Amino acid sequence: MKPKTLKEGGRNWGEVQLAGPTSFSTIVLKRGVTEIDHLWSWFDLIGNKAHYDLRMRGEIKVMSNQDPQQTVLHYRLKNVLPIKFKGPDLSSTASQVAVEELHLAHEGLTLERPGGQSNAS
Repeated sequence: MKPKTLKEGGRNWGEVQLAGPTSFSTIVLKRGVTEIDHLWSWFDLIGNKAHYDLRMRGEIKVMSNQDPQQTVLHYRLKNVLPIKFKGPDLSSTASQVAVEELHLAHEGLTLERPGGQSNAS
């Protein structure tokens, strides 16, 4: 959120700080390459098949290290749009795992904590 300043006459000790518009940064998802191509299919549908208005809802779940079945944090995204897809570097001499990357723009983020508490933005 970028603050906006307002100068008032007679207020010589500083400006009034108002809340400005909220902006959301791009979310970047990275994963090792698998046979599942849902993310690529979505990006391809938006970019190459001209369904520019197709927005989706999204969820990001952060799982516990001790218990992989337990969700520690749960984020919900609204009006998600894939804006960049980066495939793995295809080098025969590389010893790294092939990683693909998807950049997502969105219009809202909600954090749900375990026990049903919700912090919307």
